[in-house]
Amino acid sequence: MEARGLRYRLVVVALVASAAIFAAVASAKDTTTSQPTLTLKRDCETFGQGVNGIEASLSGFPPFTSFDAIIKFPDGGQIGPGGSGLETDANGNYGPQAFGDEVRGTWTVTVTWSGGSLTKSLYVNCKRPATRRDCRNDGWTKYGFRNQSYCVAWVRRHRPS
Repeated sequence: MEARGLRYRLVVVALVASAAIFAAVASAKDTTTSQPTLTLKRDCETFGQGVNGIEASLSGFPPFTSFDAIIKFPDGGQIGPGGSGLETDANGNYGPQAFGDEVRGTWTVTVTWSGGSLTKSLYVNCKRPATRRDCRNDGWTKYGFRNQSYCVAWVRRHRPS
């Protein structure tokens, strides 16, 4: 009887130990497999009416990663590379950083660091539809709406009084 109780306790201890090891392995975060991400988001509010803007941000980098960036504007101008010592924060993130241009069109951002480079492009047209007809036949896509219903709802809410 005594041996059976001891064996039972050893099995319980072994199960608890293996569960703790499994939990530790499952929760361990391998930072070397994290993929850096460059995100571009349409921004029609920061700079006001008539300015087509973007927000650019980085995530998934090792902390304090030095990088360089080139931002190409829709009008053909660009910022960078400047060697200005850009660096991610302690969490491996940078931004969001806003940029604006009066010309609608495609923004292209390229980020280069010692481990590689990322490039993303985004077409931005902050002009808004004036009528429901502007939303038809995939017109809603030009204005950046999720679907035609969102476009029509926006027109209804912003109808001149």
